[in-house]
Amino acid sequence: MELVQGFRRVTIAAVGPVVAAELETLGVQVDIMPRENAFFMKPLVRELAAALMKVTNLALRHRMSKTLKVQVIEKARALIEDERHWCRGELARDVNASSICPTDSGAERRCALGALMAAAYQITNDLSRAYDLAKIAPAGGAGDAARIH
Repeated sequence: MELVQGFRRVTIAAVGPVVAAELETLGVQVDIMPRENAFFMKPLVRELAAALMKVTNLALRHRMSKTLKVQVIEKARALIEDERHWCRGELARDVNASSICPTDSGAERRCALGALMAAAYQITNDLSRAYDLAKIAPAGGAGDAARIH
């Protein structure tokens, strides 16, 4: 009985309708199953990956932990704490005042959004995810991050 209750708290995948039917007779609800009569591992893995991406994107948009937000903001503040590390009009500038990606190791000065992006990149090591985190780290969401720049 405890095992079936535990299954209700997790996502259950079945490789096909035979496995799904057997699980359901045991009281376990199947959440993910390959579509289009393709009941083998590759389609199942695709469905699992799609479900994971959906959950990950929702978590980023709506449930980013306050701790992670605080980490990003604290790292960003440290990057631009000294006014000599501030810039306007670009996300970041190098030592020659040329525009540069804020996550580049040659970035000497950053705007607030550039600092948030750089800080998020230091945490995630993923440029796309860093940009998403930088947009939602400020309390008000993407609109506020866009106005910072």
